[in-house]
Amino acid sequence: MLKTCSILVLNLLFCSALAAEDDYPVGNKPFRRYVAEGRDSKRVTFYLSTQQAPSHPVPLIVWVQGTGCSSQFVSVGGRMSRGLQGVLYSVARGRARVLAVEKPGVEFLDDPPDDGDARACRSEFRAEYTLDRWATTIADAIQAAQKLPGVDTSKTLVIGISEGGIVAMRVSNVSPQVTHAASLSGGGPVYLFHLAEFMRSKKLDAEKEVYACWSEILKDPDSATKFC
Repeated sequence: MLKTCSILVLNLLFCSALAAEDDYPVGNKPFRRYVAEGRDSKRVTFYLSTQQAPSHPVPLIVWVQGTGCSSQFVSVGGRMSRGLQGVLYSVARGRARVLAVEKPGVEFLDDPPDDGDARACRSEFRAEYTLDRWATTIADAIQAAQKLPGVDTSKTLVIGISEGGIVAMRVSNVSPQVTHAASLSGGGPVYLFHLAEFMRSKKLDAEKEVYACWSEILKDPDSATKFC
C-alpha cells in the first residue's frame, strides 16, 4: 500500500510539473499564452487557441515554425502579427485547437532585426536551442495543453514547415500523445546535402562553404559563440 501511494505521489508531482501555471491574453488574437514547467524544470511557453463554437472537446493541431529565433507573435507596424498558427486557426474553424510553442530561449514578441543570422538571437537561444531540447519542449507543451479544458486527447496532429518539418517528425517520435504528423518542405535527413546544393546553385564552392565549415563545427559542437 505504501509503495502504491509513493508511486501515486510521484506521478502527481510529474503531472503537476507539466501543467500550465499561468495564462495571459495575446493582444486581440484568439490565443491565450500559457507558462508551464517542463520535465527539465525549465520554463515552457505555449499558445493555445481559444475555443470556438463546439461545446465538446476537440483535438490539437500543433504548429512548429521554421528556422530563426523570432517569437510566434511579433509586432509589425504597431500591430501584432498572428503568424501561420493564425492561418491554421482560421482553417480549423473550431474543429481543433491550435497549439504553438516558443522555442527555448525565445521570449514573447522577440523579433531580431536579421532572423537569418543567429548572432542576432538571444544568448539563451544559442545555448539551448538543439533538436532534442526543442522537440522535448514541444512534447511537454502538448502534455500540458492536453490537461486544459476543451482538448480531446485521442488525436493530435503535429505539423511543421522547413526546419519545423524536421522537428515535427522528431516530436512524433518522442511524444506518445502525437498520433499524426506532417512535414511541409521539411527536407531530408541529411541536411548538409541540401546546403551544399544551395551553395552550388549560387555558383559557390560547396566544399569550402559547407563541408569545411562542418569540419570546424565537429571540433567544438557544443559552442554557442562560434558561427559558420
